[in-house]
Amino acid sequence: MPPIISISNLTKTYAGGLEALKRVDLEIRKGEIFALLGPNGAGKTTLIDAVTGFVGITEGSISLDGRRIDQLNATQRARLGLRRSFQSLELFEDISVEENIRAGSDQRASRLSWVTDAISVSFTISP
Repeated sequence: MPPIISISNLTKTYAGGLEALKRVDLEIRKGEIFALLGPNGAGKTTLIDAVTGFVGITEGSISLDGRRIDQLNATQRARLGLRRSFQSLELFEDISVEENIRAGSDQRASRLSWVTDAISVSFTISP
């Protein structure tokens, strides 16, 4: 089965030469559950931010369903079904709890998809 997400030679270097990611190769296939583990400063959040488009990459490639997406921004990637949830306890103060939960859900899915999205993993991939 071909990978849904394919990451090749992914590198992210910040100003001053700090390499947060160095030549990361990764494939995630449909139905797999993937965990990203490591100590603070290992690059876990940077990898998630790079794959979802919240931070640019220095080199390498990211593909979703065989399509290169590394030049797309976070909004364009979200429209293709690739989103992330943030590890934040902050809520949007001017909307309801349900609307806060729905903010991260797949609007193209069923009316109640936000219920299952609320317990999904960091990467949400929808067809």
